[in-house]
Amino acid sequence: MDKKHQEVKSVYNFVPLHEKVFFPHWADKISHDVPFSDGESGSIKLKITAKSDIYVRNAATHKDEQTPFNQHEGQFFIPGSSIKGAVNTVLQTLGRAKLQPLDDVKYSVRDLQDEKVFRKKNEWNKVRGGWMRKAYNEEGKPTYFIKPAGIPGRVAHKRIDAKFKITELSKIFKGEVPHKYSPKTSAHKSALHKYDLLKGCGVDTNVPYQFEFVKEDVMRMIYTFTDGNTPDSKTGKLVFTGQPSPRKEIEGKRASGKQYEFIFWESNEAEFEVPAQIAKDFFFTYYDHDPGQQSVDFKHWNKQLKDGKTIPVFYSVDQHERIKHFGLSFMYQIPYDHRVKELVYDDHKKELQPDLSESLFGYSVLDETGGKKVLRSLKGRVQFGHAFADESTLSIGNKTTQILGGPKASYYPFYLEQDGSETYKTYHDGHGKIRGFKRYPHRSKLLNNGVIENEKVATTFQPLKAGTTFDCVINVHNLRPFEVGALLSALTFHGAENCFHGLGMAKPLGYGQSAFEVALPKGFSKTKEEYLADFEAMMRNFEVNWLISEATTELLTLAHAPSKETDQILAYPQLDTKGNNDFVGYKKKEKRLHLPRFSQYDQVKKISCPSYADQGQISAFAQLQKEEQQGFGIFDQLKKDFTDLLGADFDASINFLCDELTKEGEERKQQELKKQQEEKAKSASLDLPESPKKFDQIYKPTDAFLKKLLGNSYQKKADKPFLPEQYHDTLKKAVWALQGNKKEGKDFAKGSKSNNWRKIADWIGEVKMKQWMEEWDVLA
Repeated sequence: MDKKHQEVKSVYNFVPLHEKVFFPHWADKISHDVPFSDGESGSIKLKITAKSDIYVRNAATHKDEQTPFNQHEGQFFIPGSSIKGAVNTVLQTLGRAKLQPLDDVKYSVRDLQDEKVFRKKNEWNKVRGGWMRKAYNEEGKPTYFIKPAGIPGRVAHKRIDAKFKITELSKIFKGEVPHKYSPKTSAHKSALHKYDLLKGCGVDTNVPYQFEFVKEDVMRMIYTFTDGNTPDSKTGKLVFTGQPSPRKEIEGKRASGKQYEFIFWESNEAEFEVPAQIAKDFFFTYYDHDPGQQSVDFKHWNKQLKDGKTIPVFYSVDQHERIKHFGLSFMYQIPYDHRVKELVYDDHKKELQPDLSESLFGYSVLDETGGKKVLRSLKGRVQFGHAFADESTLSIGNKTTQILGGPKASYYPFYLEQDGSETYKTYHDGHGKIRGFKRYPHRSKLLNNGVIENEKVATTFQPLKAGTTFDCVINVHNLRPFEVGALLSALTFHGAENCFHGLGMAKPLGYGQSAFEVALPKGFSKTKEEYLADFEAMMRNFEVNWLISEATTELLTLAHAPSKETDQILAYPQLDTKGNNDFVGYKKKEKRLHLPRFSQYDQVKKISCPSYADQGQISAFAQLQKEEQQGFGIFDQLKKDFTDLLGADFDASINFLCDELTKEGEERKQQELKKQQEEKAKSASLDLPESPKKFDQIYKPTDAFLKKLLGNSYQKKADKPFLPEQYHDTLKKAVWALQGNKKEGKDFAKGSKSNNWRKIADWIGEVKMKQWMEEWDVLA
């Protein structure tokens, strides 16, 4: 690696993306009901030790609220989903799984320094203006239409002031009226602020005005207001955009900062519909998916759209006059040519083919092949329980306020593979590739943001201190030995020492470093080392150098325990209000820096893990795979032949037959039980007194008789009567004799509300009970 790249700082780095994805040959045979012949189920014990302060926010709490730590009824815990996520990120590399989630989005760019990335200067005067509205199609989905307004004209702040007399825009945006414009106030830099200023002066920007041409200035057509309809005058509306910096006019120096606003012309051109994908790219660029990052102007204009009003937009067209992209300002961010999902290897795009991670943890994907939408899903066979803190190790830290903003994936010197040449690979390049799986290397000391200038972007939280331990149980169901090994490998970084997972928030600052200790209770057929050997044999059969590959090595190096030396490179690139911007500096032509592999820094030592499998085990797995694939192939062909022959779906038919066989088996079981009871009944006798004095003299011997006769099948409440038919007369005589008893007779007279009659109904059934009651003139 070129030494100049050593100066690049970042709190994150990447595990390189593998080209080939491992797709288990047994993935489509996974079932929760039909076990594999070598399938195993059980519970794995996991102990988590926080090696640094750790903070997990309560998901049920609003993000603006402050909570000490995720808890339930005073018990601190790490949700099972958080642990699963951390383990899954490791398994995606070790198990050579797909990069997921894979975003189907286009990032956008506004880089005035690089014409290869942004719009060329000679294309700026081709940007058009238009008025966009929102509508809904027959399916109720939103659609967007733009009414063209031609190439926008320009009008200076001074001319606006001269027209309306009281606006003072030229003074305000030179910074001469501080309470009305300060570049440190984000709201003051918005277009909305300008509209509000004019509205406050009584100026109506919704009405058209007359303009006449003045001059052309650096490909800009400059106009001024005119009072009459002259032959050369044009009609248009004022359109304002933001003011990121004040206008500066210093003698002898080049002026900077905006001094012109836009004119959208009246036009007879018909409106056109914006293609859905281009509209989607527009809303993604302006963070429609993340309200916390939306600009003042986008929030305003988006509300106008929802209220049925038109908004001003700027757009570009291709050689066929079709819209390519659009935005809310003249220099809007331009979407790259390629989407994120286009810049990965082909195997990672196979959404319908389950990888090892999906086979273990489950998946849900929409299958749209053949014009139909079918949801394909599999419930995970690995369930992570919550990890509750051990109160004997628990220690609550002090509250801290930090900025936890996420990195921008659009920054291609970091997020795309670079070859070190003078020309960057960007999202414009179809042959560019995503860097891989992002991870936050661990720190020996927590990083502090220092002085926070904007409290609105900061988060206050209260972590638990390093040394706190948590206990968790992982339940597995019907996992094959090499799948158990895959899970253990992801939990333990394949047995590498001093490698930690990252849990919770603020990982870039060093929080959440967690050591996992795994214990296999009795019930599993192998030791932890034997399972790891099974998994390793499988992966080395798939990829010969899997154990020492760049991906495996980089993962272990990124996860390894921190050192003071590595802390030096784990810093945020400088970006402040004083003009320091490392992100711009890295991209300067004389530097062309990019983010190196973490292991390429001089301060970093490469980490490896032990080997558990020998060549014999690798060959044995290869043979097993070959035999199973042959067997599965024969089975699949039989299924196809069955379907072709009978015109019925094989799986549905098998399920139907299983259901029918289950019904037959249950009926046969009931017949056998009835036969056994009848045989017992022949040799048994129900002895009841001829003249009972109380109902207990009937109930107790009958109850004891049925227990002896029916055994475990006897229940006091059942849908069917228990007492065989041949004993009904014996019972009837005893009950009839009891009717004459003064005390018991009153209870029988209550009819179906009688406790005695209810007990009798359990023995002979509801229907026969009512027959007896009618026969004895007892009201039901």
